[in-house]
Amino acid sequence: MKAVSSALLALLALLSLPTIASAQPRAAHVLRGLERAPAVLLDGDRAWIVGAPDPLPAALCTDVMCRPVVRAEACVTPRCPGPGLMIFTAERIADVARWPEDREGFTTAQAALYSEPSLAPLSGAFLPHPDPPPGPSRPARFSHGSDDLWRLELLVGGGIATGLVHISAPMSQTDLAVGFRFVPRHGIEEGLDIIYGNQFGFEARVHVVGNITGQSDEDLAIFLGLGPGFGFLLDDEPVRIPPAMSWVIPEFGVVIRTDRVPPVFYTAWSVPVGVLLDEHFGFEVRPSLFLIDDWYAGDDVEVLASIAVELLIR
Repeated sequence: MKAVSSALLALLALLSLPTIASAQPRAAHVLRGLERAPAVLLDGDRAWIVGAPDPLPAALCTDVMCRPVVRAEACVTPRCPGPGLMIFTAERIADVARWPEDREGFTTAQAALYSEPSLAPLSGAFLPHPDPPPGPSRPARFSHGSDDLWRLELLVGGGIATGLVHISAPMSQTDLAVGFRFVPRHGIEEGLDIIYGNQFGFEARVHVVGNITGQSDEDLAIFLGLGPGFGFLLDDEPVRIPPAMSWVIPEFGVVIRTDRVPPVFYTAWSVPVGVLLDEHFGFEVRPSLFLIDDWYAGDDVEVLASIAVELLIR
């Protein structure tokens, strides 16, 4: 039991080494004769000091060791916390992470220096990262004006369907669509946009409907079609609603079935309502009606009604 406990303690000690190393403070100091000045470790073999002393410091030291300084070069942000010199030693004197140069990492590392009392004399030389802060994120909109005229969209989702003529059993539905959307102008024109919409385009669509015979979920109908992409965008709202043209120009395609019924043509109308959650993701609710020619060979047409909820990626 004692041997097991010792092994566990040793394992925990090994696992904690990277954490200890990464948390090691960056405070150091340089020696110029009998004079001692603070320095910030930028890596295990280099540090930042303020100014450009001549001659160079003789040594770079931590609390446990010193090594001779072999060379120096001018340094500014983001390579260093501020303007000054980066001095190098011949070998590593500390196990610290390299100074980060990306904006987020630089800001975090620089903020940590303020907690080191020995580095207080250097804080007046600290400068912010040279890159400007990121601008505010754009609100979720289907269009942002003249710089956002078109978008590609991917829709993936599923729902339920049922037949309205022959097969009234519940059917599962899976949808996939790739669309191109174009906004030729902005602003609402009273009356016309409600009819024609202010967003146009087309979508290549795949619908997979199961249980088409009402007897087995494995009886599938695969709808391959091309449809319009009309949309009415509400000004300053992350909402897209269908204009009247959505009920006029249908989706056309072919139906391929797995129950040995020959392929037939179909026509479909849908009135999708889309809502964005952020700039690139949202969801769409799509009620649809499918009109299928010769649902069975020599039989009348079938009408399928469906409603699907789809993830919108743009």
